[in-house]
Amino acid sequence: MAVSACASGAEPGTDQSAGPSGKIKVALIGNQRFGDQGPMDDMAAGLKKCATDFGFETKTFESIETAAHENDVRAVAQSGYDLIFTTFPDMSPATQSVAADFPQTKFGAVYQFINVNGGHVANVWDTEYRGDSTYYIAGAAAATLTVSGKIGFVAGDQDPTITAAVNGMIQGARSVNPNIAVSTAVAGSYEDPAKGKDIAKAMTSRGVDVIVTAAAKTQLGVIDGAIEANALVIGDVGDYSDRAPKNFVSYVGSSFGQNVYLGCENFKNGKFAGGEHSFIDLTNGGYSFPTDPVTKWGKASGRDADAAKLVTLAEKITADVKSGSLKVQHDTTWPKS
Repeated sequence: MAVSACASGAEPGTDQSAGPSGKIKVALIGNQRFGDQGPMDDMAAGLKKCATDFGFETKTFESIETAAHENDVRAVAQSGYDLIFTTFPDMSPATQSVAADFPQTKFGAVYQFINVNGGHVANVWDTEYRGDSTYYIAGAAAATLTVSGKIGFVAGDQDPTITAAVNGMIQGARSVNPNIAVSTAVAGSYEDPAKGKDIAKAMTSRGVDVIVTAAAKTQLGVIDGAIEANALVIGDVGDYSDRAPKNFVSYVGSSFGQNVYLGCENFKNGKFAGGEHSFIDLTNGGYSFPTDPVTKWGKASGRDADAAKLVTLAEKITADVKSGSLKVQHDTTWPKS
């Protein structure tokens, strides 16, 4: 591919499908490296599923240097791809520029803000993530589990998306107990387990017995602190049941792969939402509150009945959100603890 010969040294990623010519061609250009066991690999998996389910010819590319993004995206567009996904806000200027020069090509801008605030690019569909409703489930679960009536929330950093998640969690908690006490803390990093543990120890010393996180790697320290204090954790990103079988209840999961899959599916069905800005959330599979970890926690802790209650609660809230009978307020004002 021409992209591999860009001055930037952009590197082609894994060829997810080597279909014959004539197939719809879909590319995923990442500004972070694949092999991260995180968002990039999740998107690659979503693209592979598109190849399997829809018969697309798909390929991934890496464009790591900001200065090279436009050349790299342009090279892929020149190669005749029908649908091109780019990743994260750093790639937005390149996506907009190349999209203007290739109006017949469709672009999926993952976690970007292009068709907002009056912006409109007819062949670009951009998305952002909203975990408010899923954190509502986490808050309701935390309020159900707490004995002290005090729960906590630990964020890796503070931005509108995380703030809305905090407020969604609080709304869920108050739906169970209007008088529940909530402590919040910002670690200032998504990669600082030591800080996470310090925060957990401080919270539990004040009586918090259930902590919800949106902290990525920092949550590992939160989990360790919870173990020492015999507290419970509802985490994020992945299942850490093996790290703390009696303390780790479940987690709020998000899927970047689902974002890619939805774009492919809509393209396949002639419903690609060019010119629109969409939310990836609980309603379309972008977020989830897995219940398998809840069941595992119930068995490990001898609290099977409590686990079953939480599973029923999570399933009901999910159904209510998807049906529209429950609407979680999107609030980006940081709450007072």
